[in-house]
Amino acid sequence: MSLDRYLNRITVGDSRVLAESIPDDSIDLIFTDPPYLKANIEDGVYSWLANEAVRVLKPGGFCLAYTGSQWLPCVLEQMQKALTFFWVCILRHGSAASYVYHKRAIVRYTPIVVFVKGKGVPQRAFLDCAAGSGADKRFHIWGQDERTASYYIDCFSSPGEIVWEPFCGGGTVPAVCRQLDRRCLAFELDPDVAARAQARLATVQPVLPGIVQQQYTFGEELVEMNGSLC
Repeated sequence: MSLDRYLNRITVGDSRVLAESIPDDSIDLIFTDPPYLKANIEDGVYSWLANEAVRVLKPGGFCLAYTGSQWLPCVLEQMQKALTFFWVCILRHGSAASYVYHKRAIVRYTPIVVFVKGKGVPQRAFLDCAAGSGADKRFHIWGQDERTASYYIDCFSSPGEIVWEPFCGGGTVPAVCRQLDRRCLAFELDPDVAARAQARLATVQPVLPGIVQQQYTFGEELVEMNGSLC
């Protein structure tokens, strides 16, 4: 089945149903921000994501997913039943913080778990701890910033490849993909949210033909390591 009807637009519907239309071994990268309230974790949202990822990703393809720090053990347990654990990236919040009342924890980072289908390496070297530009609530209450998405999508995929976001929300990933010359498959359950994301996407200027972009960065230098890396 061809994905052309779904590419570079926001498709409204339940990802668990729409994903059935994605052919096996057809996706280059999954970059997603699943809902991770307690009920979502208990419902196995990350198990579902990993099981779909191992089917639709090309061999060596990566799945990167935001999660909450308190759910990290559960998320790792759910996902590594289907995919191969690769890394955990830490997105620092800067001066912003949230508070987990029942644990009295002041939280100033968000984990991004990185899994791979089989064996693979990123397209480019990546920072595993960096400062994002802060959550972006303009289009969705749980919206994430474009800079973080731009950086990791750039590191883990190449122009022209297909990036899947099963939980589109306000459209950060589709917007970034258009800027980076990636093709995007984006699903959103809420029609009103999807409409806002589609309107946002319509305002994004795609990459002009023949323009070679520099690698996206966080403005932080990679640490130079002496000797070999393990």
